[in-house]
Amino acid sequence: MADLLLQVRQAFSTKRKMLRNSLQPLYDPSHIAHAMTAAEISDKIRPQQLSFESYVALYKALHG
Repeated sequence: MADLLLQVRQAFSTKRKMLRNSLQPLYDPSHIAHAMTAAEISDKIRPQQLSFESYVALYKALHG
């Protein structure tokens, strides 16, 4: 659970960025892209547009 909260905190740490760019300090860009595809999340989405359920799905795809 702590890792999920860290992921969400990182997503919102930078303003006006897409989610994939916000998560790059935590994960490799290709890993982010693969996980977003697996979780059926657009690579153009911003952190504030994602539902809690989508954050959980992304977390599972990143740590699966």
